[in-house]
Order: sequence, then structure tokens, then C-alpha cells
Amino acid sequence: MNLLSVNRIVAALVFIPVLLTNIYATDVYIKLTAHGQRINIGLANLPKEIQTVVRQDLLFTRYFNIIPSEMPFSGKKEELVEWQKQNADVLLTASLNITGSNGELSAKMYDVNTGKIIFNKSFTDRENDWRKLAHELSDEIVLRFTGENGIAHTKIVFANDGTGNKEVYTVDYDGYNLKRITDDKSINLFPKFSPDGKQIIFTTYKYGNPDLYIMNPDGRKKKSLSTYQGLNTPANWSPNGKEIVLTLSKGSLPDIYRLNLEGEIIKRVTFGKCINTSPNFSPNEREIIFVSNRSGSPQLHVSDINGTNVR
Repeated sequence: MNLLSVNRIVAALVFIPVLLTNIYATDVYIKLTAHGQRINIGLANLPKEIQTVVRQDLLFTRYFNIIPSEMPFSGKKEELVEWQKQNADVLLTASLNITGSNGELSAKMYDVNTGKIIFNKSFTDRENDWRKLAHELSDEIVLRFTGENGIAHTKIVFANDGTGNKEVYTVDYDGYNLKRITDDKSINLFPKFSPDGKQIIFTTYKYGNPDLYIMNPDGRKKKSLSTYQGLNTPANWSPNGKEIVLTLSKGSLPDIYRLNLEGEIIKRVTFGKCINTSPNFSPNEREIIFVSNRSGSPQLHVSDINGTNVR
């Protein structure tokens, strides 16, 4: 039987011509452009490696155009006139300072038309990861112009059999910094980041049974969450990161359960003489969607969080 997974993502971007403050007290500089035209960003004085990453990040969003120019910028307003002639809306400058294993990226963004500073911010990292700093700068720009968090700093977690075994890997969203974080020499499946990105759940056959484990993003502090005989998979996080929903068979037909992060069963969601699998929470955490063959063939079903009102 094929296992299905359903993820629903809803996003909305609203452009208004004012300076706003969002709920996190971050100033959001939002520019209204006619007919959805992209924002033209000029890049000046950026270290080459930082400029390459930021350029790729911003182009990937499809919100921005990058103005190619070798013109320097020292902060003088008359220099902004030249950038105006290049049709730049804003100008980004940045400098990178590396001291031992510590890195600091200092960035400023100017409104080309008014000369006002949109933001002046430093980004730091203790592991001298300049790509991470560049990604954080890109996400800051996205936040300022859209009010939405960017994805450049995010990572992807997945299972791969490149070693001859199914191991868990992480990689930056753009394919860089690939790291293998398990060495179980077994079959590891269905890894999922927690909503805050600080933990990963996955199913492993390391001990001969499909058990659910949890670990840090670097593969450390690994511990079992659910080791019932039979299926302990596939699992998904609740949007608030406080619960996990998964399929347990316990030596019988698979059913849907909710667990806390200590592995304790909070609620059994489904009952019946059928197969129920591939559960996930709704964004508002009031419902659970899952696959069931109760109608004779695998179909999507939805229930309330406590298992009632199945449809």
C-alpha cells in the first residue's frame, strides 16, 4: 500500500506604501510597485562571496531584480543619483569581518530616492559560516519588503542510501552544506524538522522494528519516542511543536495516535477494522487528516483532533 502525505501551506503577501511595525517589533519597509513589478536592488561594496549568495537568494524569491554595476558607494547622496540612473530602488552595502572562528556581517540598505537608511544591522556567527550570514541578510531583506520570513536560512532534512544504507542528511535550502547526521547502518525513514527547527523526528529500523526517534539537527542527543511492536511511523509535528501524530499498529491493524514529546500517548484518534495511516495536523491544530481504506480503497479522511466527526 502506498503511503500518502499531505501538507498544506497557505501564504499571502500584501504590499502597502507605508512603514509598518510587525508583531515582532521589526520595521517592515514595504514598497508599492505597479502591476506587481519586482524591486530593483543595487549591490555595492559587498564581499564577492557574500554578494554571490545574496544575489542567488534574492533572485530565487522572484520579488527582486539585481542591478548589475561596479559603482562603489561611500555614503554620499550624490552617489545615489548614479544608482537612480540605473533604475535602482534601494541600495545594499555590506562588510564582512572574520576574527578567529567568529564572523560578523554588517549591512546597510538605503532608499535610493530619499537617501534614508532602511536598515542597519549586523549578523554574527561563531562557526565562521559566512554562507549562513549571507542567508540571514537575504531573509532580512525579504522580511523588510514583504512582512514575511524568508527561507534562505532554512535547511532540508531527508533520507538517502548513498552509503548503501538509508541515513539521514541535512542540507541548506540551496543545496550547500550537505551533512550526514546518522550512522546507523540501517534503514532510516521519514525525517521531519520540528516547527522551530531545533529537533528532528525519524523512523529507524536499527533495532529490527520501525521505531520513532528524536534527535538534534546535528544528530546528537538521539533518543527513542515510540518503540511499540509493529509500526511507529510515519510521524508529523503539530504546528506548535508540542505534539506528534503517527501510525501505531501494536501488532494489529494500524491506527492514528497523538503523542507528547516524551513519547506518552495523549489520545488514540482512530478505531476500527481498517488501515489508518499517514496522519498530519491541520494548520489550526483542530483537525487531523489521514489516509484510510475504510471505504474499500485508500482515501483521504479528516477528523477532529480527538477523533470525532470523521468525514
